Amino acid sequence: MIVRRFLFIPLVVVVLLAAVGCNEDELGEPPIRDERGVVTSGGELRPDQLQVGDCIGGELAAGSNVVNAIPCAEAPVAQVVGVGDDPSPAATPYPGAEGIANMALGICAPAFLTFIGVPYTTSLLEIVHLDPDEEGWLKGSRTFVCFARNRSGKPLPGSVQNANV
Repeated sequence: MIVRRFLFIPLVVVVLLAAVGCNEDELGEPPIRDERGVVTSGGELRPDQLQVGDCIGGELAAGSNVVNAIPCAEAPVAQVVGVGDDPSPAATPYPGAEGIANMALGICAPAFLTFIGVPYTTSLLEIVHLDPDEEGWLKGSRTFVCFARNRSGKPLPGSVQNANV
C-alpha cells in the first residue's frame, strides 16, 4: 500500500506502506473494542482491518504492514475518516501514481467532509490515505483507507469526528 496526503491540490507521496503479504503471525495483540466497535485498549492491526473512527498512534512508517490502533483519547496522530473501494474490475491495469491519487481523492474527500464536517481544502486537518500499490492492485486490491491528521504534525486532541475544523 502507498501512503499519500493531500495538501490542497498538490499530491505528495509521504511513505510506502507494504501491506502485501502480511499475515496474522506478524501482528502483536489486537486492540480491544467495545460493543460499538470503538477501540478501548490499543493494539496492532493490518491496514485492511481498520474501521472508520479508529485512531492511530505512531507514524505510518515505510515498509510497515501494521498500524497501532489506540483509544482516541490518547492523542492519536491520525483518525480513519473513511474506507472505500474503487469499483474497477480485477482485470483493470494499474493506473499509476497519478491515477491512484485521483481515485483516492474521489473516495477520501467526500469521506473527510462527512466525518469532519468541512472540506479538506479549508480544514486545519489534512487527508492522508493508504492506497493499493501496484502489486496489490494486480492481485485485485481496490481498498483505500482515508485518515485525517493535523497539518502541523502535532497529535490530534482526540476524535475529530464532527469537529468542523
